[in-house]
Amino acid sequence: MIPKENPSDEQIFAEVADILVASLGSDREEITPTARLVSTLGAESIDTLDISFRLERSFGIKNPRNRLFVKAEGSQIEEDSQVVDPTVAEICAGVRQLLNEATDSVEPPVIERRYYGAR
Repeated sequence: MIPKENPSDEQIFAEVADILVASLGSDREEITPTARLVSTLGAESIDTLDISFRLERSFGIKNPRNRLFVKAEGSQIEEDSQVVDPTVAEICAGVRQLLNEATDSVEPPVIERRYYGAR
């Protein structure tokens, strides 16, 4: 999916915070850039699926193999991926990366011209 607009970092943080409040029942004041998903906000592994779905729907992105919430080495996800404890800032940075990748991978549409009637 193509993002409808290029949101600012503040807009991304605000939306991620709203999603975390809705998914985890956290107080908005708890959602800070340094708050950790598991140890601070109390997320469980099943919560990451709901959060991922909401992020995808809200930002118009795809989170392949739950990439925002698994341990990664470089850009390759390890085979024995485990849910990690990212900060809210790390989640926001991951959303920004997925938005950039979605924008970079868009190819211009092919316009097919058809002529009807006499030329």
